[in-house]
Amino acid sequence: MREPIFLNRSIRDLRRYGLARVDPNQRIQVHRLVQMVLREELGPELIARSRQNVQNLLASANPADPDDPETWPFYAEVGPHILPSGVIDAEDNTARRVALDYTRYLYKVGNYEGTKRYGGILVERWRAATGEGLGPDGELTLIATRHLASGLRDLGDNTTARRYDEDAFQRLRSSPLFGPDHEHTLATAQNVAVGLRIAGEYRRAFEIDADNVERHERVFGDEDAATLRARSNLAVNYRMTGDFRGALAIDEELVTKWLETVGEDDSRYLFCVANMARDLYGLGEYARALQLQQQAYPRYREALGVGHASVLLANRTIAVALRKVGRYRDALARARENYHDYDVRFGPDHEHTMAAAMTYANTLRVAGELSQALDLAENAVQRYRRVFGDAHPLRLVAMTNLAVILRGVGDTARAWKTDVEALEGLTNALGARHGYTLCVENNLSNDLNRANKLTEALERSTRTLATSREVRGEGHPYTLACAVNAALDMEATGDERGGQSLLDETIAKLTEVFGPDHPETLDAGRFRRAECDIEPPPT
Repeated sequence: MREPIFLNRSIRDLRRYGLARVDPNQRIQVHRLVQMVLREELGPELIARSRQNVQNLLASANPADPDDPETWPFYAEVGPHILPSGVIDAEDNTARRVALDYTRYLYKVGNYEGTKRYGGILVERWRAATGEGLGPDGELTLIATRHLASGLRDLGDNTTARRYDEDAFQRLRSSPLFGPDHEHTLATAQNVAVGLRIAGEYRRAFEIDADNVERHERVFGDEDAATLRARSNLAVNYRMTGDFRGALAIDEELVTKWLETVGEDDSRYLFCVANMARDLYGLGEYARALQLQQQAYPRYREALGVGHASVLLANRTIAVALRKVGRYRDALARARENYHDYDVRFGPDHEHTMAAAMTYANTLRVAGELSQALDLAENAVQRYRRVFGDAHPLRLVAMTNLAVILRGVGDTARAWKTDVEALEGLTNALGARHGYTLCVENNLSNDLNRANKLTEALERSTRTLATSREVRGEGHPYTLACAVNAALDMEATGDERGGQSLLDETIAKLTEVFGPDHPETLDAGRFRRAECDIEPPPT
């Protein structure tokens, strides 16, 4: 292989005798009939030697970095040879790593079914085997376990994935060969944190990822790709706990670093752009979020494909941002498409499918399709309950959106009951000052107003406005929604001058934020109460 003259002669002979097709780049494809004859004619010793040669070739060619998109063509080409070549059961760990890296590649390109299949084979074989890196505590086995868990989780099997991750993490952390600061331990800790977030345990996930970033910086340094990924995971925790400014500070830095190192067409850069768009959305900067994600989306789709989970998430961000900037027709088409794509790709009970269903329901509501929105939201709440349980924040968020729709169809009693349950649950799970909790507080003032409990409505709306100003800031659209309701409650309880003054001030700010023709600006001018729906970011 290292002697070009002899190699070229051999290739010419293969072509001359019709034993193989050779393209201009000297890529060789052997006819299936020739393959069959060779297998039949070779003796056991020569077959074993040939198979070992193949394994050595694959090991030597392995770029060993499946997270880098530039290596993906190699793994796509080598995939059909993984099982026939026997690299999974090779004697040499370098050859076995080809199968391990191929499994990770499948996950990175969004082939979660393939990740589950190959990861399952690796874990089963290597757990039962003996030798360096093998067995239940072996390095290769534990890495394969992590890859398998990632595939299972993205297919929606969160319970099994979490069990695999936590088992591998404990083995790595307690192992004398690895320990708490080893690269494999740190990578597995990130998976553990993801499992906690999916389970709704946001604070525990935050603690693990914050500790993980400190360890990455100490072990790898500030600029290493692994450290950048750890920071990205930490930013997710900031989003889930309502600190979108903290998340944005991290994601802006990551966008800059990935742009400098890999360029604007790389999926790692585009992933961070999508996260930054979610941060901006959480901060109420809907137009900036929309512009950023729309500009990057075509490149993201080209890099990973339209059905990749990350691309679908980016498309959902575009849908929710379109709705928030008042482009309801465009938002409805995008949300419908996104929900359908999720349902086909992952099924109805997947976390992201349920989130897409709520996005579609929220969009149907503002578009005036209340009956369809109600059916979709009720179904999503039921599925959230079945998959995640009563007290999970995502179910409580879905209930908040359902209550908004119930008020829209005139079912005020049920809306109030739903809001009360959601408020109690979110206060317990996330705290009284979390943005989601404040959304329910605002919406409960609408329930109280409809029940003609005007004084109680005023007390709640003014208290919520004050807290929202502290937490979100004066100009956040949801703070302005709280201000609209507080102004209307002031007028309803006799303070017409104060209420009108606050309403005029709020309409001026809404005009500045959204423009004079935005539906929310117009609604405030028509003395209509404001609702706060919720679009939770992915875990």
